[in-house]
Amino acid sequence: MRVMTLAMAASLAAGTDLIEAVTYAVPVDMGKMWQPDDAFFDILRDKRVINAMVKDIAGKSCADGALTDTGKVQKDIIRNRIAGHGVSADKARPDWRPRWMQVPASHYLDRATCPPSAAGERAAKIMDKTPSQKAA
Repeated sequence: MRVMTLAMAASLAAGTDLIEAVTYAVPVDMGKMWQPDDAFFDILRDKRVINAMVKDIAGKSCADGALTDTGKVQKDIIRNRIAGHGVSADKARPDWRPRWMQVPASHYLDRATCPPSAAGERAAKIMDKTPSQKAA
């Protein structure tokens, strides 16, 4: 069964509405399947997106305070919140995922810069469902 799953996953066309449409039929828990790693942070470059992620994970005041900090410093804020370093247990966010890795996918800046978000909206129309009607 695992081989069949891997073969199917490898054959799905990335960047198409099909992947997002599958999430309407199959429950997806991205937290169990993926977590931000060094490779994720290495390719994360847009400071506007990084700061929006800081706002997601640490709040508006933290994001506003870090606005002029380097991307590296802001990425460290995100990493520390995920790991729970320097914050109380109730403020740690080990389950945090970027918006485009959530179900349904959404964007930080606009749909044009986030193909998963745009694909999710098209899939919702095709499946004639709202994101709240997705598989649980």
